[in-house]
Amino acid sequence: MLNILIIENDISIIDKIVSSVGSVINNINIVTKDSFNLYEIEQSIKEFDILISNFQISKAVREIDEFISIFLIIKDDNSNILLDAIKINIDGYIKTPIDDLSFFTNKLKLKNEAKKRESFRTNKLYNVLNNNIIFSKTNLDGVITEVSDAFCNITGYTKDELIGNTHSILRDTGIPDEIFMYMWSVLSMQDSWKGELKNRKKDGSSYWVSIEISPSFNYKGELIGYESISKDIALQKEIEILNTSLELTINKRTNELKIEKENAQQVLSNILFPILITSRLRRVIVYANQFALDLYDINEKEYINRPLDEIYTLKGGVQDVIDEITQTGRVDSLEKVVTTHSNKTFTALLSVIPISYNNEDCYIGMTIDISKQKQMENQVRDIYNHTRESIEYASLIQGAVLPEKDILSKYFKDSFVYWMPKDTVGGDIWLFNDLRHKDECLLLFIDCTGHGVPGAFVTMIVKAIEKEIILKIKSDRYYDIDVSPAWIMKYFNKSMKTLLKQESRDSKSNVGWDGGIIYYNRRTQILKFAGAETPLFYTDIDNKLNLIKGNRYSVGYKKCDENYKYKETVLEVEEGMKFYCTTDGYLDQNGGEKDFPFGKKRFQNIIKNNHIKNMNFQKRMFLKNMKEYESMVENNDRNDDMTVIAFEIDEKSKHIEIIREEIIKYEGVMSQNVVGASMDNIETKIDNMAIQGVISTITIECCQNMMNYSKNKELDSREIVPAGFIEVQNINNQYYEVTATNIVSIEDKEKIEPKLVDIKSMDKAAIKKRYRELRKSGKNTHQKGGGIGFYEISKISDSIEYSFKNINKEKFYFTLKSVVKQKEKKANIVE
Repeated sequence: MLNILIIENDISIIDKIVSSVGSVINNINIVTKDSFNLYEIEQSIKEFDILISNFQISKAVREIDEFISIFLIIKDDNSNILLDAIKINIDGYIKTPIDDLSFFTNKLKLKNEAKKRESFRTNKLYNVLNNNIIFSKTNLDGVITEVSDAFCNITGYTKDELIGNTHSILRDTGIPDEIFMYMWSVLSMQDSWKGELKNRKKDGSSYWVSIEISPSFNYKGELIGYESISKDIALQKEIEILNTSLELTINKRTNELKIEKENAQQVLSNILFPILITSRLRRVIVYANQFALDLYDINEKEYINRPLDEIYTLKGGVQDVIDEITQTGRVDSLEKVVTTHSNKTFTALLSVIPISYNNEDCYIGMTIDISKQKQMENQVRDIYNHTRESIEYASLIQGAVLPEKDILSKYFKDSFVYWMPKDTVGGDIWLFNDLRHKDECLLLFIDCTGHGVPGAFVTMIVKAIEKEIILKIKSDRYYDIDVSPAWIMKYFNKSMKTLLKQESRDSKSNVGWDGGIIYYNRRTQILKFAGAETPLFYTDIDNKLNLIKGNRYSVGYKKCDENYKYKETVLEVEEGMKFYCTTDGYLDQNGGEKDFPFGKKRFQNIIKNNHIKNMNFQKRMFLKNMKEYESMVENNDRNDDMTVIAFEIDEKSKHIEIIREEIIKYEGVMSQNVVGASMDNIETKIDNMAIQGVISTITIECCQNMMNYSKNKELDSREIVPAGFIEVQNINNQYYEVTATNIVSIEDKEKIEPKLVDIKSMDKAAIKKRYRELRKSGKNTHQKGGGIGFYEISKISDSIEYSFKNINKEKFYFTLKSVVKQKEKKANIVE
């Protein structure tokens, strides 16, 4: 159950709150403002989920707890405090005198249920971790204070036997003291230590673990102990012991066949890599083959008993070699920069293992000069980066050619667009244009030859021809042209063959496209379709799924006859009919148990099972079904670019006049004074208190965003310029539009856009749930451009749309539009 803390002197206010929420919440604590003590609250505030008090106390509590939910008690004549209240992230407020608390009570019910579910998930997660993670905690003296069940299972001790003891109860006598001395030296610097340890179980047997020990701090940042997480590496050690045993066997066999020192040196001298043997204790060279002499620029007569540091130095690497040998006993393929005594520098790959040489403990090291390989790597990396930057710029160009995804909403009741190239750029393109009046439009969804960069080049040709066709239709003032998808397809066919010189079969070029063209007139409710090797799916008003086949003939290829007459289908459509367009990339994608193409049948089943839902939900189903189908094949790759478009027919256009009442319109430098003036306009021009609160919150969030990360237009500047455009309009007294535009950098776009994509993929309930999770976790709560404000705007809006338009490759115009429908007046509680 939720724990509520009420700090208030007015008994009548307390009684009304308690009587309203008492049926929902049992644990209610009441403190008078006169007895309020910040120090005492600081010790116990973590025990409460919700605080109800005035602004001064709430502000003080927020400074010590950023996650607690706060509801302000505000007198009816003190509403101007809301601006300051929003800065401390309140969840809502209660105006006095109190009229109706039903909204507040319902919100507490939701929070209470959410807490129960979170507690269930937390307990479930704890049980999984407790049973599988080898975990322990100690105090500063190393005394064990907590262990997991997995820790008890591997050691053989019970929790009662371990807690109160130190880890020395597990120490194996075979582990050198130096390991523990080094470990404590690292921990004393409040750093984490990683390593492998051999421990002893309760029954006396040994076990090996890979362990990481980290300092533990309280909420004030004070060191209070240490935590360890271990991994059982018994199997790994068995393999190492087997390898060691194998190595000992080889050494034994070698000793049995012992040869004279000269013969051994002859063997070493014939190894085709530089070899150095050094004394472990004396750190001097005792042997070097000819390849090492040449590599390190040393003379054969002067290398014996020469200190190793005089022959060469490892740039920043000596300690790395020592640490790795200390912890693992050897070095495998360590990459370091080596400088010889003659200042010759090269990149080396070092491998070092301990051996016995002339009855002395030594290390034998092999060095491979990989300088040329590193140089080639850098060249390849430069080529790759240049190519990647070029392709990414091409992607920006292709993205700029595509329509805004919300453009379909001008003509259709509901819609979605899913366009996903196989590579950064692709051969799929979709185009949408208004024609001669606001109820006449043209939609193209096209799959050009190839994908990636080649396909993207063809899409630019398609765009150029489409622009020519649109200009031809728009110049038809007297409506002499009967816009026909079949005629447009024929025009494309002839134009592409002419542009690419593909009129003859001997032409070197052979590119074209498959796809579909849809003409729609909302006044007459007429829809025309022509397809090139591509069908059109639709559901009628009786919810029956239908399919219109396309022409079994492509567009533009050498084999295509420029005089071929494409056929089209003409439909009289009605409100509620839904249409589905797709290129073959979606249908041909491999997956499933047999690695077969997805196919039309599965595509149609998605429509049958989901067509009564809204388009946003249907889009998620198309993505979900494809992801599950692809994942059934290991390491599956996309075959082709994918495009899926769907839309629902709206009612016949009635040419309703749109009346816009301006509430706020401001462009320029943003400041708190501007925000205050905007709030005054909203309060004056919007009578509905509930709408007033929602529009105020959205407007403040948009203005704060501008003040936090708006940039100027200069290409290289990242200077914050708190300026932009904000507008609030009442449309036909039915809904409100809040539009905000400002300049952002490419870094801002990379922060903002993923949050907005995430929001657009969710329904209202999911958005509210994500917002509560972010608020509770504290993630991004105070980060500029972090995104939690967008979730707050989305959860109180009926819909949002956004766009990024290029100023240059570093800066964008970012526009966010929120729509809030007119609602009836509600109680004086604002979320």
